[in-house]
Amino acid sequence: MSMNVQTSNAPGGVLGKLISCAAQDTSLLVQKYDYDGIVRGAVIVVHETQRAALYISGVREALIPPGRFACDESSNIPVLTRLLSDTTGGDTTYPVSVWFVSTEVENNLLWGVRVMVRDEDYAQTISVALNGAAVMKISRPEVFLDKFVGTASAFTAADVSEKIKAWMTTPIRTAAVQAFSRAGTLLRFQTELAEMQAIVRETLNAEIGELYGIEFTRFEIRGAESDDYRQIVEQERAGTAEARRLARLGVDYPTERRFGIMEKAAGNEGAGTLMGAGIGLGAGMPMGAMFGEMMRGAFPQNPLAPAAGTPPPIPSAPPPLPPQPAAAPEYFVAVGNAPTGPFPQERIAEEIRRGALGAGALIWRAGTPNWIPASADPAFAPLFSDKK
Repeated sequence: MSMNVQTSNAPGGVLGKLISCAAQDTSLLVQKYDYDGIVRGAVIVVHETQRAALYISGVREALIPPGRFACDESSNIPVLTRLLSDTTGGDTTYPVSVWFVSTEVENNLLWGVRVMVRDEDYAQTISVALNGAAVMKISRPEVFLDKFVGTASAFTAADVSEKIKAWMTTPIRTAAVQAFSRAGTLLRFQTELAEMQAIVRETLNAEIGELYGIEFTRFEIRGAESDDYRQIVEQERAGTAEARRLARLGVDYPTERRFGIMEKAAGNEGAGTLMGAGIGLGAGMPMGAMFGEMMRGAFPQNPLAPAAGTPPPIPSAPPPLPPQPAAAPEYFVAVGNAPTGPFPQERIAEEIRRGALGAGALIWRAGTPNWIPASADPAFAPLFSDKK
């Protein structure tokens, strides 16, 4: 868009030029006069919604408010008065650049960022996508021009949008992470977006507005969504539905799920070792504490121990036999309705000695056709005889 430059008869009969920038383009933020020089007698017209700046040799010398200003010795622009008084001659051109800045044009920006946060409800790190809109305008023309003058002769709102959005990214991300840390969960975070909007707008004006001479008149967060969170919720719902289905069939869901994990682990190389058992039942849990808890929970007072002199009964519906372990002899123990193990013989003996495993506890090792009470296994029978 070119300047509205007109030739007219200036006061005193001096041939001059009218220098102004008509508000024909509602997206125009900055426009430079077409020539790097003005002549004596020219008239600069600044509209109410504008400010003009004079640059000499790339240095800003004056900011002109709205009004009509003649370029002669009587000018009320000090820099022009000084410049013109140093030179004589009628139609001399002076090396002054004139820039017009709109103070009313608002730039609508659509923005989007992504942050990684930890949701406390599910104890998982999720990716959250935020998007929204912002509105900015030039509030301090002299600062804005000092940052951009010389790079182009005009700026529209679209020309600066990408730069401004790039500047906005870090403050938005920082505010989002801090807000999510306070909220703890995505659901609570989504209820506090209005408060976050005010914080981000204040931060943008303090950090970016002051530096580049712009003002964010509005800042909105329109959405905060997470595909990761949605997937976690769907998995949780599926697990709840499966638990209800198994409950109707009389099956304990956690036990069923643990047994399924153990079956997968048993199929892997090394599944017959204690490390394989650790992987199947929850890596990182101390083996002794895990075993003791299972034994104490399943047989707190050895309820299946037979009376003295009576052969131990074999339950009518023991759990299915576990996969063949890679090494023998290693034992599985029936806890609830699922096989647990494998464990080495020494571990079984230790649990029998301290009373965590009763005589009626069902055990199985490779080579035996079925589950048997611990007291019926020749390796452990003497341990129960010692307790009589």
